[in-house]
Amino acid sequence: MRIPVEFSTVAYFAAPALLLRRKPRLRSWAAYSGLMAGFFYYIAMILAGGSLYAADAPLEVLISLLCHGTLYFCGLVVVKTESFRLEEASRLGLGVATVALRAAALRPVAECGQRLLIYLLLDAPWLQALLPERLLPLALPAYYAAMAALVYGSIRGFFRLNQRQLRPLAAPRPTKSEPMGGLLHAQ
Repeated sequence: MRIPVEFSTVAYFAAPALLLRRKPRLRSWAAYSGLMAGFFYYIAMILAGGSLYAADAPLEVLISLLCHGTLYFCGLVVVKTESFRLEEASRLGLGVATVALRAAALRPVAECGQRLLIYLLLDAPWLQALLPERLLPLALPAYYAAMAALVYGSIRGFFRLNQRQLRPLAAPRPTKSEPMGGLLHAQ
């Protein structure tokens, strides 16, 4: 049995559930998680697709491309049609931290002999292989600070994108005191 611990796997369940509830409180998390899961999946596919996905069956890769593309598209639609306030940023940071802590807590039953991206990010094995052991007590906190800064930057970028890209679904209707304009209403 696979337990969903990856950020994108959590987003598969969380984003649609939160968007279908129609409660505005966590809609920013749904949009953010969809955008991040889709964007970083495609970046990873472009930069290291062969080494990351070579062992997977082609159908599995295609399904994953479709799922991540759907998450990304969903996030874009929500970002372009709903306005979010910067005050909601703490929810997004808390959401990312919750996914990471949940993955760490579920590690004994979640890994099932496979190496998951979230554990590569949490463990930084490449950093441990690159540096001597005596430098790790300095390097790992710097690595985690850099990761936190990247998450913070992505959250700030999310809100900037939202305000820059916002397009209401429908133009507001004119009030009765405003003229409608056009040839039929010319006076």
